[in-house]
Amino acid sequence: MKILLRNLVNLFARNKTAALLNIAGLTVAFASFMLIMMQVWYELGYDRCYPNANRIYGLCFQVPQSGDLGTVLPRPLAEKLLRSSAGIETGGCLSYQHGDPNVPFFRPERGPESAIAAGFSLVSRSWLDVFGFETLSGDLNAFSEPNAAIIPHSLAVKLFGSENPVGQTIAKSEGYREAAQFTIVAVYRDFPKNASLKNDVYTDLKERLLQDFNNCSTPYFVRVKQNADIRRIEQDLLPLVWNYAKTYDEDSTRSQRLRLVGLNDLYFFNETISQEGGNRNTTYSLLTVALLILLIAVINFINFTIAQAPARMRSINTQKVFGCRSRQLRINLIAEAVCLTAVSFLLAVLTVHALEETNLSSLITGGISPGDYPGLISISAGIALLTGFIAGIYPAFYITSLQPALALKGTFSVSRPGKKLRVVLIAVQFSISMILIIVALAVHIQNRYIRQFDIGLPRENIVTFDLGPLAGRSADPLIHKLKSNPDIADVTLSRTFIVSKGGTFCNRLYKNDEIGFRLMGVAPNFCSFMGMHLVEGRDFTETDQQRDAPALIFNRTAKKLYDITVPDWLEHSGEIVGIVEDYHDKPLHYSIEPIALIVYDRSSPLYCMYVKINNPDPGPAIAFIREAYRTLSPQRQVPDVKFMEEQLGNLYQKERNLSEMIFLFSLVSVSLAITGVFGVIHFETSSRRKEIALRKVYGSQTGEILRMFNKTYIRIVLICFAVAAPAAISS
Repeated sequence: MKILLRNLVNLFARNKTAALLNIAGLTVAFASFMLIMMQVWYELGYDRCYPNANRIYGLCFQVPQSGDLGTVLPRPLAEKLLRSSAGIETGGCLSYQHGDPNVPFFRPERGPESAIAAGFSLVSRSWLDVFGFETLSGDLNAFSEPNAAIIPHSLAVKLFGSENPVGQTIAKSEGYREAAQFTIVAVYRDFPKNASLKNDVYTDLKERLLQDFNNCSTPYFVRVKQNADIRRIEQDLLPLVWNYAKTYDEDSTRSQRLRLVGLNDLYFFNETISQEGGNRNTTYSLLTVALLILLIAVINFINFTIAQAPARMRSINTQKVFGCRSRQLRINLIAEAVCLTAVSFLLAVLTVHALEETNLSSLITGGISPGDYPGLISISAGIALLTGFIAGIYPAFYITSLQPALALKGTFSVSRPGKKLRVVLIAVQFSISMILIIVALAVHIQNRYIRQFDIGLPRENIVTFDLGPLAGRSADPLIHKLKSNPDIADVTLSRTFIVSKGGTFCNRLYKNDEIGFRLMGVAPNFCSFMGMHLVEGRDFTETDQQRDAPALIFNRTAKKLYDITVPDWLEHSGEIVGIVEDYHDKPLHYSIEPIALIVYDRSSPLYCMYVKINNPDPGPAIAFIREAYRTLSPQRQVPDVKFMEEQLGNLYQKERNLSEMIFLFSLVSVSLAITGVFGVIHFETSSRRKEIALRKVYGSQTGEILRMFNKTYIRIVLICFAVAAPAAISS
C-alpha cells in the first residue's frame, strides 16, 4: 500500500496534466454511463417491482386485423376465464370507467380547503393479491368492508403527518363520480416510478360491471402457478372467448385470439395499465451508447498510460535492479489503475448528484438522483473497478516487458510499435465518436420531419382539458359560457382525448366478413371543429343525438380495408353516414388503424373538451376558461388546460429525449476522444523536443512543425470517417 501511494504521488508530480486529464476523462465517462443506464434501468425494470412479477400476465385480446393487443375485457367474461384453467392461481381487475387520476381528498374535520389531489381507483379484492401490495399498517383483509379504502404511504404522510391513518376517515370531493367518505383500513408501500400501478387511493369494485356484457373497461391480470405452461392456459381459455362472443353477438366469428403477455412485455407493447410504453430498440440503442462511451474511456486510459511509459521506465528498471519481480511491478501498475478509476467513479457520482436540479434530469424518465438507483450505482461501481483492472492489464504487461535500452534512449514514444498502437487506439475512438454523431444527426433530422409532418389534425390555437365533474349534461352551461367570449371560436367534446389510446375496440360482421375498429364517442361538431376532410357521405348533425340508432363516420383506412359503403347499416352499432380522411393519433411508426367516430344520445357523457381560440394571444382566453370552469365546478377546481400541440408533441416525447441524449453523449464521446489525442500529442511532443529544437535551429517555422504533427491525425480522421459513415448508415 505504501508503494502504491508513493507511485500515485509520483505520477501526479511528474505528469500532473496527464493525470488530471485521465481522471477527468474517466469521471465524465462514468457519469455519462450512469446517466444513460438510469434510463435503461427504468425501461428494463418497468413493472418488475412486484412480488412474483415474472408470474404476472395480462389477459389480452389480439386484434385479428392488425395483431395489436388490447388489455380491456368485459368483466363477466374475464371472471369466467379466471376459473377455467388450472394454471391460473389468482386474477383481478381494475375499472377504467370508475377511476379518476386527479381527485381532491381531505379529512372531513378540516374541510375541502385542505384537500390534496390523488388518483382514485376501483379494483377487485383479488387485484391486491395479484400484485402483492405491501402493507405498512392495517389489514388488507378489511378491504372489502363497506366504504373501505387503502392509501399509499406518501398520501398518508400528507394527510395525517405522524398520526396513524388506519381507522380514520377521508372524503372525496363532491362531483367526482360517487362522492363518498372512506375509512382507511391499510397503508401500503408506495410503488416506484417505473410501475404501471400508481400510488392511488384504492377501494373495492365489488359487484360493479359483473352483469355488464357490453362494457370493455376492465384490464385483467393473472398470477399463474409456478412453471405453468402459458400456451396451455391460452388454449384452455380460447374456447370460452369464442362461446362468449357467440352468446352476446351472434354475428361474431372465431377469429378472436387471447394471449397472456408478461408485465414487462406489455410495457414494450405500449399496453400497460397506466398506458405508458417503451421501445426495445431505443432501450438497447441507449445501452450500446453507454458501453461505447465506456470503451472510449478505456482506450483513453490505455493511451495515457502507454504514453507515460518512457517517463516510468527508469523507475521500473531501478526497481528491477533492486530485486523487484515483474509480477509485483505489474500488480502495482494494475492497482494504480484501479485506484484511479475508483477516484474517478466517486467524482462521477458527485457529478450526477450535482446535475439533479438541471434540465438534464428531464431527459431521464425516472430522474437522476443516485439515491433512487442503489442497485445501479452498486453495479456501476463494480463495472468501474473492472474497467480499471482491464484497462490496467495491457499497459502493465507492456511497460514491464520493454527493453531497458528504449528507456535509456528515450525513443519508445517514437518507435514503430508504440506509434502504431497509439494510432490504432485513436482511430477506434474517432470511429466510435463519428458513428454516434452521424446517428445523432439522423435522429435529429427524423424528429424535425415528424414535427413538420401533416398528421391531419390541427396543431395551433386549440386547448384541451378533462371535464372531470362537469362531464355529461353539466358541461352545457360551461359550453354556453365559453361561446359567449369573442376570443373563443368554437367548442367540442369527445369521450377520450383524440391523441390518447382511448376508445373501445369492436368486432362486427359487415358484408359477411368480420371487421375490427376502434370506436370513439364525439360531439356532432367534432369533425368540422378538427378540420377533418369529408371524403364521402355527410357530417354529423345535432339531430343525430336524438336518433334511436347512433350515427357513425369511419376513416379512409376502414373504408379501404373493409370496402365500406355510404350510407349503410352496421349491425349492433348504427348507421354509417360518412367517411373522413385519415389522421394520425399515434406516433408515425404505428400504422393508421380503422377508426369509427360515433355520436351517442345526450345521456352518454363526453369527458374531454376542446376549445378553439381565435386571438393571437391565447393568455386571456385560457384565463377565462379556467375561471369559467372554476365558477361551475362543485369544489371550485381549476382545470389542467393544455395546448393540443403540446399533447401531439407528447406522442414523440421519448423520441425527442432520445435524440437529445444521443446528441449530448455524442459530444461527450468526441470530447473524450479529443482529450485522448491531446494526451498523446502532449507526450509525443515531449519526447521529440530535441527534434523540434533542431528544426527550429535550421529555420523551420512554428506552422510547419504544427503541420508535421497534425497531418497524421488529419489522415486518421479522414480514414475513420470513411469507415464510420457506412457503418452508421447501415445501423
